[in-house]
Formats: sequence, structure tokens, C-alpha cells
Amino acid sequence: EVIVNVKNGYSDANKKIVLKGNNVSFVVNSNTGYDSGVVDCSNGKLNGSTLTINNVQKSITCNVTYSPIKYTIRYDSNGGTGSLKDTTHTYGVNGSLAQNSFVKDGYNFVGWSRKTGTIVDYKDKDEVINLTSKREVVVLYAVWKPITYTIKYDLNGGTLNNSRNTYNVESNTFNLGTPFKKGYSFIGWTGSNGESPQMNVSIQKGTIGDKKYIANYETGKFKVVYLSDKYGSITGIKEETLKYKENPSGTTY
Repeated sequence: EVIVNVKNGYSDANKKIVLKGNNVSFVVNSNTGYDSGVVDCSNGKLNGSTLTINNVQKSITCNVTYSPIKYTIRYDSNGGTGSLKDTTHTYGVNGSLAQNSFVKDGYNFVGWSRKTGTIVDYKDKDEVINLTSKREVVVLYAVWKPITYTIKYDLNGGTLNNSRNTYNVESNTFNLGTPFKKGYSFIGWTGSNGESPQMNVSIQKGTIGDKKYIANYETGKFKVVYLSDKYGSITGIKEETLKYKENPSGTTY
């Protein structure tokens, strides 16, 4: 008789009776995630899923061992920059993902996904097992989350309605707006935009980094007109421009 033992696989029969000098065949297959069967018996040969033992002379045991497949994990930056080496993994064995080294301006790396998108399937350096049962390349895509940046204002005693205090690299372009301070005229923002006051400051889509802006003013000016009315008719006109809280010079004609 011929006995067949299959490791990491299975056979159509555990043993078969055969006459001396004859050949005998078994159908053997590997379990999922295993292949490359190795035969250990005299005159035994494996062709695909057919195990043939030729010219059987006595009772023997034929061992067939299948090995776990190895597969490759490839890391895609998904819009980031940098490089990261592939890692090799063995079916049935736990293995760690590579530590991310990709970067993307305006984003934090949050993990890996089996598909491009925002769903995280694995975190950085996660331990994984059996991402595939075939000898193939598995691609993991970096998942990015926009960084939230802050906008701080120094209004110098003024007020600003509907101010935007945060943004990210994906925010649509927006303007800072115009602050109000009683008795003063706003002359522009300084700070993250530079030292020269600018009336119109916008944060463009794609901008990154925390921002700080300072409101600049000049004292408001207004015109005073004096009228002299003598016996019901205007006989003199005088005007002067004053700053906020500045007293008029008088009404001399």
C-alpha cells in the first residue's frame, strides 16, 4: 500500500493499494495561501495537482509539503512625496507594515487604505496578516487629513464681524474683511502678509500655516463748516478739517 501525508494541503485519499511494480496516482492540492509542493518519497513526482508514484516495490509513505506563499506590499504616497521600500510578507505569519516616510504639504498622515480615499484600513506600522493568498503585489495608499490652521487677529481696539478663525489647505479662497474702530479709518492689515498695510488680504486655496494679522488705523478726519448769519443772510463761510476728538479752532470771521 501507499500512504500519502499532505502538510498544508489535502489529498483525494490517504492511502491506496497497488500491486508491486505498478504506478499509483493521487490528487493533491494545497490549502489557501500555500503552494510549491515538495514530494518526499522514492519515485514520487508532483505534476500540478497529480502526485504519481512509479514502480511501487513495497509499502511506502509519501509526504507532500506545501509552503506558505510570500507576497509584497507596495506603498503609494497618494499625492505625497518621498519614498518607501516595499515589504515582503509570508502567508499565515504576522508582519508589520513599514513606517511611513511620505509627506504632503498641509496634511497629516493618518494611515493606509486598500483603495484611494479617506477610509483608514491600517494604521502606521500596524501588524497585519494574510492581506492576500496569492503571490502578488498588494498596494496600500496613504490616507491624508488636512491640517487645521489658526488665524489670530490683533484688532487694536476695533471689531471684526464674521471673522474666519481657522482654515485648511482645501479651504476655498476667502478675504479677511474690514474691521471697524470708532473715530478711526482702517488703513490695512500687517502681519503674515508683511509689514506694509494692505487693505485687501485674502487667503488663497492651497495656503498652509498659522496666520496672524494686525489691524492698522489712522485717526478719522471730518470737515467742519461754519456759517455766519447776519440779519437772516449768510455773509461768511469758513471750514476746517479736524481729527477725531480734536476741538474746532473757533468761529472768527
